[in-house]
Amino acid sequence: MRQFMIKTSLGRLMYSSQDIYQAKSICQDLLIVHSGNEAYRKANQEKDLFLEFMSHQQRLYKKLALEERLFLQMLQLQPRLDSFFC
Repeated sequence: MRQFMIKTSLGRLMYSSQDIYQAKSICQDLLIVHSGNEAYRKANQEKDLFLEFMSHQQRLYKKLALEERLFLQMLQLQPRLDSFFC
């Protein structure tokens, strides 16, 4: 399997020939349309929905992280039962 190296500001990314083939097949599905066209409006609406979903996911992740942190703090502050019996 052939692999290609691409330098980025974050380091190097390795792409296999299969990854490049998939990228080419995605490019074949792309369309160029005029703004105001029905296909443009639909794609724009789908983009907005996707961005809204990503934002929602990020908020859920932050809320979960906060709740986990609070739960762990409660566990650390809770006195242990074995300390009462010693």
